[in-house]
Amino acid sequence: MHVGNNAIHLAIADNDEIVLRGLAAIISQQLPQVRVRWVAHSGHEAIERALDPLNRAGILLLDMSLEDMPGTEACRRIRSRNGTLPILAMTAFSLNQYAATVADAGAQGIVGKNDFNGLCHAITTVAAGGVLPAMASGTRNVLFESAQYAHKRLRVADGPNLTLLTERERQVVELYAQANKPAVIALRLKITPGSVKTHLDRAQKRLGLSSRAELVDLWWRCQV
Repeated sequence: MHVGNNAIHLAIADNDEIVLRGLAAIISQQLPQVRVRWVAHSGHEAIERALDPLNRAGILLLDMSLEDMPGTEACRRIRSRNGTLPILAMTAFSLNQYAATVADAGAQGIVGKNDFNGLCHAITTVAAGGVLPAMASGTRNVLFESAQYAHKRLRVADGPNLTLLTERERQVVELYAQANKPAVIALRLKITPGSVKTHLDRAQKRLGLSSRAELVDLWWRCQV
């Protein structure tokens, strides 16, 4: 959380300019410690600003009804690349309609746009690193995760997939990730050390990774 002198640096994403101004005014009035860091009028703008270190905020208030993309998609794209920015979803519709997809997308809770008391309470809770209480959605009891935990989960789900590798490449990567030297891998798989290097190079290139360390890190994350 980005806090100075107990201030909460708030970012708001909503495609309705009138709603944006109204929310900023009401929240600032109810929560004097809130400073509006930036606002965004679309999902793409929200993603760009949220991932820019120069626009660092303490919490993002994200509308679910954006014009250019679903709010859940914007949330997921931000969370898969940022594990520190708390995200609080908001909607003018039924919370149960979005609760499950919002949690899956990595938000720390969802609140009604017109519930100003609930909105302010949720902002202080989520900005402080907390999550909102579990919600019922159909037959599912929806639990919200911390930003850090959701980020780790989505990095694996949305990142490079080991299923893109050939069977031999997966075998080589697995043994390499387990700290086996190329000569040992070659002996176990009955191939040459040169072939081990070739398979590692191809796997790294196929997954769009820039180093062996990233390859090893990905393999271990996929085991979680």
